[in-house]
Amino acid sequence: MSDLQVETGSILLEDVYTSNGVLLLKKGTILNTTHVELFQKHNVERVKTVQLTNPEDILNTLK
Repeated sequence: MSDLQVETGSILLEDVYTSNGVLLLKKGTILNTTHVELFQKHNVERVKTVQLTNPEDILNTLK
């Protein structure tokens, strides 16, 4: 089981893949509890996220 700690509502800054190279989630996904469970199921150890509140900041981050 993964010790990954991410907050729901965080935004992925990169695509996330399994150890076999299968895409789990795309960049820009806003994480919810189902996504966090998916990371745990696939033993994802690290993801890059950002927690933003201003919609303009979100759009600029994803460019």
